[in-house]
Amino acid sequence: MASGVRHRPRPLPCCRTTCPTIRACASANRSSLTSTLSHFQQRLHPWWERVGRPRVRSVRDVERALTPARKDLARRTAAFVHAAPDLTDVFMHVVPSPDVSNDEATGTAVRNHFFMELVPPDTAKEPAADAGTLVVSIGLHELTHAFYDSAPVQVHRQIMQQFVDSSDALAPSFYTFLNAAVATAVQEMADDEPWSEAGGYRDAYIPRLGHAAVPLIADAMANGKTMSDGFVAADLRNGREVLNVDVDTLKFALSSAAVIASDPMQSAVQQFRQAFSPRFTVSTQAEWETFGELNAVLLLDYGEAEQFASHVPLLETLRSHRGFAFLTDYKTKSRLLMLAGRDPTAVADVVARLATIKTVPPNGVIFTID
Repeated sequence: MASGVRHRPRPLPCCRTTCPTIRACASANRSSLTSTLSHFQQRLHPWWERVGRPRVRSVRDVERALTPARKDLARRTAAFVHAAPDLTDVFMHVVPSPDVSNDEATGTAVRNHFFMELVPPDTAKEPAADAGTLVVSIGLHELTHAFYDSAPVQVHRQIMQQFVDSSDALAPSFYTFLNAAVATAVQEMADDEPWSEAGGYRDAYIPRLGHAAVPLIADAMANGKTMSDGFVAADLRNGREVLNVDVDTLKFALSSAAVIASDPMQSAVQQFRQAFSPRFTVSTQAEWETFGELNAVLLLDYGEAEQFASHVPLLETLRSHRGFAFLTDYKTKSRLLMLAGRDPTAVADVVARLATIKTVPPNGVIFTID
């Protein structure tokens, strides 16, 4: 103030420790807190005795399963995928799952911290001692994702370029599964059980791609090589061999694609996602154009299809039908798949018809509907 005199604000009466209001509020809070704690104690105690305690006991099995060999595998995995050098210590946080019916393992890795729900094994199906090995193998799977993601950007670009330079037209689809396949391979290397496609990762391609990568990763680790040292070409070769007839299918080809549609077409987009389960997509034309060779699926009404008329020379003729599917080359390796119709219902019908086609069709008109 102008006089330079400091004015200390007078505290309000309810701010004093002797205030009756404060005492009454504190008493009410204590009562409320006591009631809350009592409520949850009654809820949690039965769960702890029936579920929680046995699962925490399983943590001992996890500690025993984390053998020196598996710790060494984690270190070699970090080197193989070019993990950031500051990821030297890894911490695993195991939390008992509250869902006794859950038969799926859920884990999340954040840098060098791994969080996992621990579900007890069904003793009628497997020995309880296997729980530790299961947790550790899944833990190494998730940590491999964290190691992979921490690699320098230039390393990721180098590996992506190797896929782009490949003569395999489906290289983008294989790259889409690379991260998961490497993590699944490391999990298999950490597991003592014989490999089975029926167990582990619930996916149409990843278990087999991971299994095919195991000898390649083991050989690279034994020779001090990394994922950027010739691994890509061998992985594409092994991947094609292990997937066999499932490679040249429309579903695998569309594992990685731009899926572009206007708002009225979103129901057809949802139907497309359910039928083909793409693992990587972008949803705008601007995003699509940032990728050099990315397949695109365009779900359009006939008015929207006009802007792509240069790609579909028979567009005027095709517009006489209620809907159609058309495939053509785009750039060097990628393809453009147009699913068009008079209205969103017609486009949805085109998607339903397309879902019945298994192999990748030749370029041109795939079919029309009326």
